[in-house]
This record gives sequence, structure tokens and C-alpha cells, in this order.
Amino acid sequence: MRATILPGGLSTEDYFRRLISCDLVLLPYDSPVYGLMPSGIFADAVVCGTPVVAPAATWISDRLDEGWGAGVTFASPTPAAIAEAVLTASHQLGALRARAAGQGAAWREVHSLEAY
Repeated sequence: MRATILPGGLSTEDYFRRLISCDLVLLPYDSPVYGLMPSGIFADAVVCGTPVVAPAATWISDRLDEGWGAGVTFASPTPAAIAEAVLTASHQLGALRARAAGQGAAWREVHSLEAY
């Protein structure tokens, strides 16, 4: 598995191209801070069918529990817990990608301005 960190901005087209090509997206948020905050990157990953590794007890994990997207969560944002979740996700990658695939249209419909 290869990791890429991209500092700075990307065009929208380049951002989505890279997101679609990822095996996993790591969202190493600190859950007490992000407990209730929506994640645009998670939403984009759902639309692109890209699995995530994310913190438990957050808005993201709630969406995963509802069946949106696919991913593995970690209980605390420690290097060891995050690394374990990444390894677990990498071993389940085929199943995670299959679960995440094809949810984009439904996500956009449920979370559109019209739906609200």
C-alpha cells in the first residue's frame, strides 16, 4: 500500500480524480472535536465509492453505521489505533470497495438541498 499526502490546493477535477483512485481515505480526526461535525471529505468519498478509515463516535461513524459508504473506525486517535484500522481496512479492501460502490446517486439525493 502506498500513502500520498498532498499539501496545498487541488482543482475540483484533480481532487475527485485522486479521490476516486484512492484505495482508502484516512480521516484521522480527533473524535471529541469532530463528534457532531459533518465531513465533506467523507461525503465526497461516499459519492466516489472510496472506503474510509475514520474515528468512532463521530458523525462519520454514525453515517457508516447507517450504511453510507464503507470503512473501518478507530476508537482513539493514536498512531497505533489508526495504523491498526488502516491494516484492517487494507485486508478487507475488496469487501469495503464493494460495499461503498454505487452509493453516490442515493447520497446526493438524500443530502440535496431539495431533500432538506
